Amino acid sequence: MVALVIVLTLSVVVIFYIFIIPFTLLQGFYLTLFHLLFGHWLLIMIVFNYFMGVFTHPGRPPQGMLPEVVSMCKKCIAPKPPRTHHCSVCNMCVLKMDHHCRIILQMFSLFSPY
Repeated sequence: MVALVIVLTLSVVVIFYIFIIPFTLLQGFYLTLFHLLFGHWLLIMIVFNYFMGVFTHPGRPPQGMLPEVVSMCKKCIAPKPPRTHHCSVCNMCVLKMDHHCRIILQMFSLFSPY
């Protein structure tokens, strides 16, 4: 999946440099400068947010004494705090788990940047 994200991002960059920049060069210098600055800012934001989503740890329940235990996880055989769920893909309990994303191979949960 990571290769797919890289290919899609590179295709957008190639299309930008092959089609949009030559067209804006004919229109004027300031329009070209705007497209270059805004396009590169968008590219940096896409890459930054992708890597933040991939490399941010989802959040495990604290080990040791827990102030409030609702139940026990049947897979981990460990106490589960409130709003903790077991992820069958990662095989671990996660705090405030939302869903496991197959595009970034990570789950959205407590510490997700989104």
